[in-house]
Amino acid sequence: MCIMRVTTPTPTKRRGLPRSIAPCAVALALLTTLTTQLYSATPAARPTTVTDPAGCVTAECHAAVKASKVVHGPIAGNTCDACHELKDAKAHTFALIRQNAEMCTFCHELSTEKKATVHKPVTLGECLACHDPHGGEARSMLRDKTTAETCARCHENINRDRKFLHTPSAKGACDTCHAPHASKFPKLLDVVGVDLCLTCHRDLDARMAKAKVNHKAIDEGCDKCHDPHGAAEPMAIRQPIGQLCLTCHEKVKTHIDEARDKHSVVTSDRACLTCHTPHGGDLASLMADIPAKICMNCHDKAIDPRGNDGRTVAAMAQIADAKSFKHGPIREGQCGGCHDVHGGQRDLLLHAAYSDKLYLPPDSDEYALCFKCHDARMVKDAKAPTQFRNGENNLHVVHVSTGKRGHNCRTCHDTHAGANDRLVQDSFTLGKSIVPIGFVRSDTGGTCTTGCHLQFGYDRDSPLPVTPLTTQPAPIARTPLDELFKPWTGKDIKGAAVTLPHTTRPSLIVIIGPEVNQAKQALAQVKLAIAASPDVEVVVIVAGPKAAEQATTLSGDASVPWPVIADEADVLSEKLGVRGWPTTVVLRPDGQKVATIAGAPASLAIRLAPYLDFAAGKIDRHAVEQHAIKSGIVTDDPQRQAEWDIQMAQKLLEEGQPQRARKVLAEAIRDRGPTPRLQAAMAHTLLQLGQAKEALTLIDQPAATAVWDADQHDVLRAQALVALEDWVAAKKTLLAAVERNPKLAQAHYLLGQVYEHENDWPKAAAAYRKSNELSRGK
Repeated sequence: MCIMRVTTPTPTKRRGLPRSIAPCAVALALLTTLTTQLYSATPAARPTTVTDPAGCVTAECHAAVKASKVVHGPIAGNTCDACHELKDAKAHTFALIRQNAEMCTFCHELSTEKKATVHKPVTLGECLACHDPHGGEARSMLRDKTTAETCARCHENINRDRKFLHTPSAKGACDTCHAPHASKFPKLLDVVGVDLCLTCHRDLDARMAKAKVNHKAIDEGCDKCHDPHGAAEPMAIRQPIGQLCLTCHEKVKTHIDEARDKHSVVTSDRACLTCHTPHGGDLASLMADIPAKICMNCHDKAIDPRGNDGRTVAAMAQIADAKSFKHGPIREGQCGGCHDVHGGQRDLLLHAAYSDKLYLPPDSDEYALCFKCHDARMVKDAKAPTQFRNGENNLHVVHVSTGKRGHNCRTCHDTHAGANDRLVQDSFTLGKSIVPIGFVRSDTGGTCTTGCHLQFGYDRDSPLPVTPLTTQPAPIARTPLDELFKPWTGKDIKGAAVTLPHTTRPSLIVIIGPEVNQAKQALAQVKLAIAASPDVEVVVIVAGPKAAEQATTLSGDASVPWPVIADEADVLSEKLGVRGWPTTVVLRPDGQKVATIAGAPASLAIRLAPYLDFAAGKIDRHAVEQHAIKSGIVTDDPQRQAEWDIQMAQKLLEEGQPQRARKVLAEAIRDRGPTPRLQAAMAHTLLQLGQAKEALTLIDQPAATAVWDADQHDVLRAQALVALEDWVAAKKTLLAAVERNPKLAQAHYLLGQVYEHENDWPKAAAAYRKSNELSRGK
């Protein structure tokens, strides 16, 4: 007798190992069929004496019993009497030695102890409902050709009416996720929640492990958004992406529904995924990249007329000019500071009124957008300490407070970016005329010559006479990075002493105004930033009207554990050179100002990191500058641009759009050259498209072999070879790769596929397990 002991696999994932799934109660009928199969359909005479079991299967008798691809051990060993007992030699009749499941469990050890969920056929002892006792297409010896067919005996067709199927469902590999006999988890799942999905989706697992911000929905399991079998939408999501996201984000849904003008991308096919990453990333609000970069994917060119007014949305070419001076929110990549990114009640999706009229009275509400960040006193208080003043005389008031013909902010200033410091324009339009503006800054003031008046000058330290100038003041000397802040000592709103800068560690100062939402966003980002740099002195300064009231409220908020200072007279704002809210300033202990970041960009936490390290003396100025270059909005170097293209291609692949991903990469290679990472991404995309032969040609190019990382090259090559079913070459490549680097998770996974093809299940299981452990960092 051939004895085999088989223990049911634990719920640990072993993708690719065949398992039987026993689903229905038809044992009696199948036993009848079994008895029939024992008799040969050939005309050979039935024996009338005791016969040797070795002669049971011949060409004339029971030939079909050994016809299976995989033959059951006792049959292969000619030990039919292991299961069948002779009852009458003359009549040549037999009976089963044991009944029901006892026949199988005599050899095959199957324990359901401590398993919360047991498959019903197992509880009924109906092993033969799913398994053929003589053999089958695989070691599981299922009665049907595939696992899916066996499961379909009792379970409905889960693929019906599903356009986009999960790969295991499409392949009929139910046992990829479900245990066949028993499990500790509901629905016979191997494991539950995110862990089950990440066993196969290892790339996502690695990205999630590195992500600073994770989507909260993932805590509830991937099936919160995805149907594990398939759906009518790409990536097997349960609803169209826009609808799916808004089922949880109710406030955003209400905002969009009530918006007079809806941002077109919100209602497009990609909807939320145009700007957000669905699983996790490094930026707040799960932004896929710095917001301004995302905006410039569309607004680098003019947008055709939209809405009732029929206006064309102009291209933001000045933002793309690396030499231009940029408005604070733009400089920090935060278009949402002025525009409502989902939709709004005003033209151009503006958060507040921003008139395009040339003249406005000084008390007009049409200035509302500017004064969400800037202090309104700059245009109302003749003695406000602005940078545009002659001595104590605030020249903003002179320009704005002239009755009904007060000048709008946009008369002199560019909104997004411009060629001049302080965003002063070169000209403005008056009717059909172009009126020039000739503005030149000096160290303590400047001059201006326009089509409205002769050249006048101003000086904050030594006021100039209010008469046209005949000489030009000295041009401004650019403020160096290491501008010094003189020590300041005062008290916070609770009366505790505060010294700026801190004498032994970096100071991170957050200056906020009356806009509560912006203040909360900035403080939340600061909290993220200092999580990686805890040895930082954080101080919050509340400026502008009602500063004391707001400071008192903040100081009582448990989420703001830092000193809060009320700066209603803008003393500290002036000293720090801050003219808008919110603004974050980083100081070294010696008073060196190393960073001033306006607004509350989603990337604030990341952008602060190198400045905090510089202020702490951990890195030098060059490293800070390199970081600034790499994280610029529109001044990316070719390498950074290539990385952006690769990320975009990866997103398109995740969304099931490999053709578009290929197009993105092809254009990137054309424009920036065939860099190793671009070539690798293209090879990966070709594999996704099922073009393994083309991918292998690309991978085996001498140029690629010379510059690619050896591990990356071998894994990609093995992927192509597996896809082409060149198992011998794939195995040779993979064995060399894991010998060189045993920590290549993907190489072990591909080896599992090779061993599976060779029917070497123990090695396949070991390879899959090793891949899983490496992917999870074990």
